[in-house]
Amino acid sequence: MDYLHNIAGVVHRDLKPENLLLSHDYQLKIADFGLSARLEGEQGTGIHYSAVGTRQYQAPEVLEQRSYRGERVDIFSMGVILFTMVTGAMPYLTEASVTDPLYKLILRRCRHDYWDCWRTIRESNNTKIEEEEFEMVPDTSFMEDICEAVANCAKTFFGNIWLFLQIVFNALKFLVSFGQCQDLFNETQPEEVEQ
Repeated sequence: MDYLHNIAGVVHRDLKPENLLLSHDYQLKIADFGLSARLEGEQGTGIHYSAVGTRQYQAPEVLEQRSYRGERVDIFSMGVILFTMVTGAMPYLTEASVTDPLYKLILRRCRHDYWDCWRTIRESNNTKIEEEEFEMVPDTSFMEDICEAVANCAKTFFGNIWLFLQIVFNALKFLVSFGQCQDLFNETQPEEVEQ
């Protein structure tokens, strides 16, 4: 993304797992530039106006059809992808919208409530949730602590994002190579001889 934004001057605007590919030597490749645009936008200000992309990975400003900075939209999509890679599920029920109960908790920075709600939904395997089932008003007694923790987490996360991606892709390399070795091992095992 650094190369795409800072050197090529392009914003993708439709990042999602289906558009991320691994080459034979495990290099990450970004595909499908059909919705991409120049970083500076049509008017040269860096502001974009067209609501494009896949809804589940769109940033709130795109969903709400507001103007936006393309690189921030790409970063939001990368966050959703990373969340999905780590947890195996989306960070909200449908999309990054103020109508989504999980997204509301993200906006309010209610970290503990968010994870409790998210876990409950995933454990019950329920895709629909009634808003009144969960308390949507944060406990103000620990709100400052949560905001500070979120800020510190964000600093750490963005400071170490490259390291995190390297770890993830090294793990993928290992799993793929282990799978290949395992297949090779299974194929080269001598057949048991009946006695």
